Parts: sequence; C-alpha cells; structure tokens
Amino acid sequence: ASKENRFYVMSLKDVEGSLDWFSNKDNIEDSAFNTFPEFGKGQTNTEWIMSHYYKADENMLNLISKGWFIPSTEEWIAFGQELNITSANYSSVGLKSNYYTSVSSTRLYAEYIDFTTMKKSSCTFQEVKPFRLSIYF
Repeated sequence: ASKENRFYVMSLKDVEGSLDWFSNKDNIEDSAFNTFPEFGKGQTNTEWIMSHYYKADENMLNLISKGWFIPSTEEWIAFGQELNITSANYSSVGLKSNYYTSVSSTRLYAEYIDFTTMKKSSCTFQEVKPFRLSIYF
C-alpha cells in the first residue's frame, strides 16, 4: 500500500469466478516464489501471481485489472480483528470457514485463513477454497 492509499476495502461477497492454481506450476521453482504475508503486500502478491502462476477466468481478470486483489495473510488477519470476527460469528457476517490468501510458500502450497480455528494454515492448490478481493482507495 502506498502513502496515498487511505482506505482498505474488502468485498462484501466472494468472487464469482475461478483461478487455475496449477496452470504454470511446473515452470516455477520453489525458490522463485515472491509473495509475502505482510500487510500491504496483497496487491503486489496478486500481480506477481497473475503474471507467473495463475490462469484466471474473465470475471477474475476484469476485477484484478480494476485494482482488486487477493489479500495477504496479514491483511486477512487485520480484517478479522477490525471486524471482531470470531469462530463463533464468522458465518453470521457472511464469511465461509476459510479463504485463500495471496501467499504461496511453494509451487504446491498456498496459505489460507481458517475462521473455525482463527489461524492461518496452508494447503495444496488442489483444495477448493473461496476468494474475497480487496482494493485500496
């Protein structure tokens, strides 16, 4: 996030669309991953991932071209804290139990936020998890 970005917004609904996590995995070495969990890194993570790894459908590409991005792990944590999301109330505020972040530690694993345990975790890209996008203003 740059200094001129004052507002950080999370979409109120899951993304309609899909990403093919595996589209280019064999062409990337694990040491080449350039995604970071820190707050403010979601947009650059998404840009790097989209240019190196993902194959997205038209709806997802359209949203990302307008500045929307997949939040980093710490961005998801900040949203949860600011909105007082707990394992007891996440579903009542319209969230599913877990969401992908924009952080990939290897070509086979991605980080996700699990609201049932209130922790971050990692999974293979074969597991299906929803996406929410964020944007800066």
